[in-house]
Amino acid sequence: MTTKNVTKKTKRMLKEEARLGRPLEEILPEAYEKYGSLEAAGEALGIKPNTLYLWLLRLGYTRKVILVRR
Repeated sequence: MTTKNVTKKTKRMLKEEARLGRPLEEILPEAYEKYGSLEAAGEALGIKPNTLYLWLLRLGYTRKVILVRR
């Protein structure tokens, strides 16, 4: 997990931070890693998967995948 430049948060992002009680920079990647998909993480957080995806991009989150050859 890596983060790049953090951009300005939208009003909705700030509202969700207040509701969830922690910064989105911590919550979103943790939920995505824990649940394994945007759909499951979004459902657990009460955020639509498309919104979750856009917020992860906006916050600079990238998931590095390592392929293993067998």
